[in-house]
Amino acid sequence: MRAACLFMILFMLGCSHNKIKNMAIENPNSLQIKTHVAYGTPEWIQGSLLDLSGIKKENRAEMVLEFLGANTALFRIEQPRNELLLLEDEQDEMGFHHLRYARLHEKIPIWNDELVVHINKESQLYLINGQYHASSKQNGAFLISTEKAAEIARTHHADLPLQTIEENKPCWYAAGADLRPAYHLILASGAIRWEFMVAADTGEILLKHDLRRY
Repeated sequence: MRAACLFMILFMLGCSHNKIKNMAIENPNSLQIKTHVAYGTPEWIQGSLLDLSGIKKENRAEMVLEFLGANTALFRIEQPRNELLLLEDEQDEMGFHHLRYARLHEKIPIWNDELVVHINKESQLYLINGQYHASSKQNGAFLISTEKAAEIARTHHADLPLQTIEENKPCWYAAGADLRPAYHLILASGAIRWEFMVAADTGEILLKHDLRRY
């Protein structure tokens, strides 16, 4: 009985390994690939990427993660399950299916990084686009609190009564290929809305932007 159970486990592991292996792109030269100059990751990959026929729509996001994991050299994401977060799962009026992922580093989003997967009506994954950073061992310390970040942003614009905090979330701020720990804030007062990026290690204002439309 024990031998039979061991055989089944090994068989299932073998099937899983073969499934992932079969997802590996055999001929990358057949694809249209555009690489991001600063990040070194593909921002546009088009071609015959993955056949998802027979896969239920609700299971496609999981299969996409396996596909990315089987092609780490191309996509430069070492652990897709830990480094991607599904944000949107939509089907348009033409029947095309779109999956949009945020990029995570140490389980925290990288600001403005995204990867979008496109699947046609024939269940073929034909396009992946977006701008995102490659997997990195880079570390950073979140030394100040969210409350301190809000105080710094308010003090920076003391001339405005920005008392309402619409957003105050930790993120990684891209400085070229490097990442800095930061807090992304949106402060408001009536129709006045300002966006800030405050460095979580030094308290430096990395970005400020008036969100009002004139």
